[in-house]
Amino acid sequence: LISRYLRSRNTNEGAILGIYVFILLVGIARFGGILASQSEEELLQTNAFLQEAQVVQQDFAQNETYGNRRYDLGEIEFTPIGLLRTSPLAILTGIYRPFLWESLTPSLLFNGLEGMVLIFLTITFLFRSPWQKLKTITANEFLMFCLVFTLLIAFMAGFTSILFGVLVRIRAPLLPFLFILLTLDWNKLIGKDVETETEASVIELDTE
Repeated sequence: LISRYLRSRNTNEGAILGIYVFILLVGIARFGGILASQSEEELLQTNAFLQEAQVVQQDFAQNETYGNRRYDLGEIEFTPIGLLRTSPLAILTGIYRPFLWESLTPSLLFNGLEGMVLIFLTITFLFRSPWQKLKTITANEFLMFCLVFTLLIAFMAGFTSILFGVLVRIRAPLLPFLFILLTLDWNKLIGKDVETETEASVIELDTE
């Protein structure tokens, strides 16, 4: 809705990105201000989502019947600061893991290869006009949905799964949206190649 409103006012992409960053910072400050006075125990008592996440996480981490293909996010504090501190590692885990050396089993090998492909696409994304791509994403409603949906699912999957087998199943819905984001410039590059080939053909025909 925000993207649609800003586009209707003919706001340029850079300004839209700045507005989103401002809203994000205000939201984080507001969230932290509301919850900063609560202890971890009080926060868990008043938040059903965090209670469920803690139970699921501890069950996956301690129950030996699930096997030993696990990962560790370190010591987690169920406080606003603790969640913010854990969120980057949880998001990276939710998107890219298991790494290839962590998936040397038949059931996880393809997921390890999938993670390597995602890492390659991310590096390509970051080294090919990342600023222009971010402006394109913030100016497009569907791409903004892809970004927000990907980050939310990645955080929830990485934060609660603990088991690689569970992680790759929970994060599955984000993959199509993530691929859309990471391959933003492919059509443009393909289009340029097609145009170049077409122009070359026309020149060649004219020469003949």
